[in-house]
Amino acid sequence: MDERLMYEHCEAVYNEISNVVTAFAGKLEACPDIARQLFKTKNRAMEYKSGSYIIIVVGPVKSGKSTLVNLIARSYVSPTHFLECTVRPSIISQKRPGEQERIVVYSSKGMEDKVELIDAIIDNIRGMGQGDTLSSIKSETFPLTPEMVKTKVEMDLRASNDEQTLLTSIATPGGLLMQQDVFIIDMPGFDGGKANIDNPVYDTIAQRADLVIFVQSSNSAISKVSGQFLSMLSRNNKDVPVCLIHNVFESAWWRPLATREENVKNQMQFAIDEIRRQGFNIHESLCYCINLGKVEDALGKGFEGNEMLQQEKGRFEEMEKVLRNRVINHRDAMRLKVCMGRTQTQLQHLMEMTNKELERRKALKEEYRRAMAVFEEIAPDHLLKEARLEVNCDLEGMKTIVSNEITRRIDTVQDNLHLMRSEVRELLDDAVDNCEQRLATNLDRLMGVQLIEKEMELLYRQRLDEISGAAIKCGQTPAPHTPVHYTIGELPEVSLGEAIGKCLTLPRKLFIPGINYGGHGSEDLVGYLRAVGNFLVGSKEEGNDGYRGFLETTAMPPVVKEMEARIEQVRQSYAKDCDIYYMECKSKVSDNIIPDIDAFDRTTNDLSLLYNQTSNINLRP
Repeated sequence: MDERLMYEHCEAVYNEISNVVTAFAGKLEACPDIARQLFKTKNRAMEYKSGSYIIIVVGPVKSGKSTLVNLIARSYVSPTHFLECTVRPSIISQKRPGEQERIVVYSSKGMEDKVELIDAIIDNIRGMGQGDTLSSIKSETFPLTPEMVKTKVEMDLRASNDEQTLLTSIATPGGLLMQQDVFIIDMPGFDGGKANIDNPVYDTIAQRADLVIFVQSSNSAISKVSGQFLSMLSRNNKDVPVCLIHNVFESAWWRPLATREENVKNQMQFAIDEIRRQGFNIHESLCYCINLGKVEDALGKGFEGNEMLQQEKGRFEEMEKVLRNRVINHRDAMRLKVCMGRTQTQLQHLMEMTNKELERRKALKEEYRRAMAVFEEIAPDHLLKEARLEVNCDLEGMKTIVSNEITRRIDTVQDNLHLMRSEVRELLDDAVDNCEQRLATNLDRLMGVQLIEKEMELLYRQRLDEISGAAIKCGQTPAPHTPVHYTIGELPEVSLGEAIGKCLTLPRKLFIPGINYGGHGSEDLVGYLRAVGNFLVGSKEEGNDGYRGFLETTAMPPVVKEMEARIEQVRQSYAKDCDIYYMECKSKVSDNIIPDIDAFDRTTNDLSLLYNQTSNINLRP
């Protein structure tokens, strides 16, 4: 594809993604991972603007990566040692005219998100600086000398635990492969002392590579860990070109030359097949067998006349020329292609994350709907609110109490009484008071108060169990609740006092004090008591109000009415407590599933729109 058309296509895709970012910025607070992936996709799409070209050098520990980097840089920039030396990434670039060779050490006190900080440094290199993030990164510049490389770059494994340093950047004149805006990143070995392949920093840098130079050696060939790296690279940067360099160690010099060459060929082919198996289109023309140690010696002093070393140096220089002509000189077209591939990969990740979140939300909404349906089903309080608790007043029992009290009084009337009218009235009032007292003592039993209270409390607890059972049915723990106990309280009084005045008018009779003659006699008093008793409890004799007495028609109705009002008050108190508990359980269940359903629905709608818009981005030129 024409480079100009490719650039225009990258620009069009970037503009579409930017419009999506603008439309959904601030709407995805509830989905921070998706929001980060959205901005990450935009950053990857924006890389088409950058003229920089990033090459990462990777491979197992002690495969010769650092030696290769030094040869490419034509300078001692990456320490070599029999121990693991490269323990953090180092970026090597060509110094600009007039600049001095230097080492820049990037560090930060806040290392909570090391990946984000290193990503920001790479964005800055590519001309996409993020001011807010870069403000927390400290950089110190030192001259490029072997001593400074040893001090600032080389370190033992214990010093590698220094989490303050993010990475180092080195500027040097460089060789054929190092041109302006070409950056070589020397990566730690896959299988280093700190399990580098598991470090997310490794992944984030690999995602930014425009070319991968994979180094293996006769003693440190491609392995399972190397395969993990290739798989990781394939997931996020599958279009990046891969160059394979097999560093030939000639330790088995005593073996026949043909055997050694066959071993090297087999090792090379195995690595090529593994790289292809991971989906990379690697060509044999980008695969080289070179003894990097010999090349290093050939460039040193005192070996200018060694023909064997000079031949190896010639092979290395030929490799540089091929890579320069095939890769570096065409880096803009390759970079645009890789940029589009990375953008497509990140866009696919975004869509997968969004779709996964939508599926999760769909299941969550269904769980919420089912839970709310469970509570809606028990919303009407059929137990307490629709209960009709009537007072079961035992009138016959009350009449018996009154009749027995009147009979007892009659039985105690003495013979030959001569009482004044006031004395008779006092005796009658006392009899009625005793009737009231006996009714008050037995009123709880006669009106079934305890049974009513127990029945209401039973209905109340059944309602509580129904509510907590709904929460459990939804797979949730019910809200805590301590049952309360309401009582009808002190019973109202049964008033019979006015009955005497209504049923009896005492006649005036002559009473002579001291002579025991005249006044109201025993028979009169008995008659008065019987009249009061008949009036209170009723009589089957004609002339009474339907054979019903004062107790039934006048005294008890207000008592029953008062009792019914108190029962209703207790019932309402229990019902109110159940309503509160209902809302507490329902709210707890809904909050545990979806705390804010309106915000949830808005975000879900935004995610659906995001998925549809990203699906419609045209990635094909």
